[in-house]
Amino acid sequence: MSESYAALFAHLPDHARFWCYVADKPLNDAEQAILLAHLDSFFASWQSHGRPVTGTAKILDDRLLLLAATLNGEISGCGIDASVHAVTHAGAAVGITWKTGLFVVHRVLDGAIAVTPRRAFKQAAKAGDVTPQTPVFDLTLMHLGDVRAGRFEQPAAKSWVSRVVRFGSVAA
Repeated sequence: MSESYAALFAHLPDHARFWCYVADKPLNDAEQAILLAHLDSFFASWQSHGRPVTGTAKILDDRLLLLAATLNGEISGCGIDASVHAVTHAGAAVGITWKTGLFVVHRVLDGAIAVTPRRAFKQAAKAGDVTPQTPVFDLTLMHLGDVRAGRFEQPAAKSWVSRVVRFGSVAA
């Protein structure tokens, strides 16, 4: 892991909502600054059913946009929809799109983030190119406390990938 997730968004409680968006390419410093400026503008007026939402964002390893938010109560569908629209708009401002859940987001040997189609990841596992120790990200987590507890980035064998990938079983 590139950093401890235990202190991520320290000003927000564990029950804060969490989202991770995966850019279709690594983001340079200028793109990151523009993306975060767009989101900061959105956060300043973000509401859910007329209640202000406290939101924040961080870019991890030039590829992952982490978003966390809280309010006194649950963020409703309209508040979530507004955030999705804001993230999509911010991405368009720097010429990127966001990858879907059809990809496995993991680290490669040099620590960089890789975004691999699920089928290709399965083939790489069969060939031994990714191992049970390959760090894999869980993009389905919904609460910041889960991220802080170490469930966001785990070895593949302990992650959701282990339910769909067999490691080292080379086809005959």
